[in-house]
Amino acid sequence: MTKGGENPISQAGPKDIWNEVREILLLLTRTTSAFKIFPAEHASIRQFLDDLYKRLSAFLDQHLSLDLIIGENYFEFMEQRVYEDADTARSLPFFFFRDGMQRLSFHRGLSEEELRAWLETIKTVASLPPEEADIVTALWERNFENITFYAPDEFIIDKITSGRPVPEYEVDPDELYSGRIDLAPDDKQAIEEWKIKAAQEGLEPPLPAEATSPIWNEASTDLQEEEWKAIEAILHGYRHLPPDEELARLLLEIVYLEDRPEQLPSFKDSFCQAHRQLIQNGKFGAAASFLHDLSSLKDVFNSKAPEKAKLIDSFFADLGEEDELALIKEAYQTQKEKFNQEDFLAYLQALGQPGLAVIASFYEGERSLLKAEVVQPFLRSWAAKEPEVVMKLAQESRPHLACEVIRVLSDLPERKVATFLASFISSGQPILRREAVKALSRLNLPAARKMLLGFLQDEKEEIRIMAAQNLEIIDESMLEHILHFASFDNLKRKSPEEAEALLLALARTPNPRVKDYFLQLFGLSWLFRPKVKKICLLAVAALKAAANSQAWELLEAGRSKGRGKLRRACDQACRELNLPAKGKGAA
Repeated sequence: MTKGGENPISQAGPKDIWNEVREILLLLTRTTSAFKIFPAEHASIRQFLDDLYKRLSAFLDQHLSLDLIIGENYFEFMEQRVYEDADTARSLPFFFFRDGMQRLSFHRGLSEEELRAWLETIKTVASLPPEEADIVTALWERNFENITFYAPDEFIIDKITSGRPVPEYEVDPDELYSGRIDLAPDDKQAIEEWKIKAAQEGLEPPLPAEATSPIWNEASTDLQEEEWKAIEAILHGYRHLPPDEELARLLLEIVYLEDRPEQLPSFKDSFCQAHRQLIQNGKFGAAASFLHDLSSLKDVFNSKAPEKAKLIDSFFADLGEEDELALIKEAYQTQKEKFNQEDFLAYLQALGQPGLAVIASFYEGERSLLKAEVVQPFLRSWAAKEPEVVMKLAQESRPHLACEVIRVLSDLPERKVATFLASFISSGQPILRREAVKALSRLNLPAARKMLLGFLQDEKEEIRIMAAQNLEIIDESMLEHILHFASFDNLKRKSPEEAEALLLALARTPNPRVKDYFLQLFGLSWLFRPKVKKICLLAVAALKAAANSQAWELLEAGRSKGRGKLRRACDQACRELNLPAKGKGAA
């Protein structure tokens, strides 16, 4: 009431006032969170405090006071819940309610300095261990002139203010704060009599017989040490959220609620600060949640608040900058002992395309921690939607990462992938050429088969053999190249393994030119020509391995028309393949 007896609140519509109080309380909760996170002289503190004081003082100038009822998770004003927060870890109503506060009032005459001191008191209490934190005592000791509260004692004052008779008994303050009070027998009896009388008068529902019994179980109030620890842990979880995670959560709430366009540009720096703090502390899981939530908010803002969506896009775009990559790498290096690969993978996925830059920046030297099973799923998810982006990661200076890229891309049967793999023909890294051959062999594409031809001239025999073993001749031009590589003059300079691989590629190819090639080879004279003998015997082994109708026909021809060792080798191959004596019946 005003001094003149008129309540100015009644002069305005209740809905308008409810909305005004709701906005003040939203700003109050954001400001208290900011006080918990930022240093006292931080620009964000000054901005929040200035906004809150302007809103609150304007209300008090018009209405004299702001009187709130405090529930377990809500503030009530004029019989209307104007603010609710069920998350006890951050709920401001619960912060007051848990220590017994029932009302909170702000009065005209409140100064910005007094409001700041009140908020600092909340910050101090919130940072204390659960067993030491008591907001009621802290506010009572400060005795703020224009911020008052009401918090009755648990039993005595509650009964006095309700007008009920209260049994007289004495309480030792030392025993009270020990967490246990032992009443004298007379006191216990008086309380029991009062309970029965109150139930009879309808003041309280009748109590069960065992509850009204004068027999007390002295041990029922004792808690085991493990139970105390569990309770303390729960309270600590309710009262404490790490400042870096609280900052990230706070920013998500603020940007969602912010309706002043001129304030939006400052959020980008705040996002960067929150992200950097989480990364510096090695909290990749929390950072992933922050980025994921920001991305979800952007989806909401795309249609409702495009300026906010652009702000978030701008923040994500900067995550791939060199300083951000250096920060992530430094945090990664300092958190090796407790590094969690699953959290880091979640972070890379939330990071989006900049996550590829993160991998590229330090995978080469950190494979012992950042294993292939972590990298490959992330690369695979990007390769499926934007293979060109992943291809750019495969560079000569990063051979091990390039190998992972090649392996991932080999699962995509696309011509552009085959073209990409063929680019490694001239690579100076043998490991990359080897992986490219393996990948081309796995691709079920005609283009991939042709591109293997380029590796038949590799300086490493191992790679040439691998390419030859996976050849599949699909047209005349390709056959022409293989016949050239398998000419007698070329074969005699190759090792038996490489020569046999080329001969097998031809033997698997049904073609009249291939048949003529083997017949001409078998017709060469062996006299004083050991290399001819070696190549012919390798050709027999290749035909036996091919085991197709053309191979059977050629082996039968060698068995019937060949001479000496060639005839015996062909005969042995035919018998091992169970061919009829004259080659008939071969399918």
